[in-house]
Amino acid sequence: MSKELKLLKEQAKHVGISFHPSIGITALKEKISIQLKKDDPTKRKESKTKRNARLRKEANRLVLIRLTNMNPNKKDHPGEIISVSNDAIGVVRKFIPFNAEKGWYIPKVLLEVLQESMYQAFYTVVVDGIKIKRSKLIKEFAIELLPPLTMKEMKDLAITQKLNASVER
Repeated sequence: MSKELKLLKEQAKHVGISFHPSIGITALKEKISIQLKKDDPTKRKESKTKRNARLRKEANRLVLIRLTNMNPNKKDHPGEIISVSNDAIGVVRKFIPFNAEKGWYIPKVLLEVLQESMYQAFYTVVVDGIKIKRSKLIKEFAIELLPPLTMKEMKDLAITQKLNASVER
């Protein structure tokens, strides 16, 4: 057995390829090549725990927004509690005020829910002299994405919060 064939067989065993003992160099190279393309590290399976941790981290990444209510049925509400849950990220629930002057930090997963949120609006049309009520779906919120705070703004905020004793130590 040639040295090259011996090395290829070891490599094949290492990547989990089964082969016939009398396989040739060319066929074994091809099998290894196919297996290595399948085992691309970017496509490697991650454990359920790691996947859930990654998804939880992505879902809870904070974004700064200003939320404006467009639903006339909620015109007197100061804000809204938004909640999202699934097996991977658990429960994410926050109160989000409407028209917060400096914006409000919320988890990214809640932003996605807000962007899809719709309400049903009714209107009247006249068809052959008869008034008919129709409905349509309208976006419930106008969302303004704001740039994140700068380091100076964060330091100023930290000082203000310490002076007001608005955060626990």
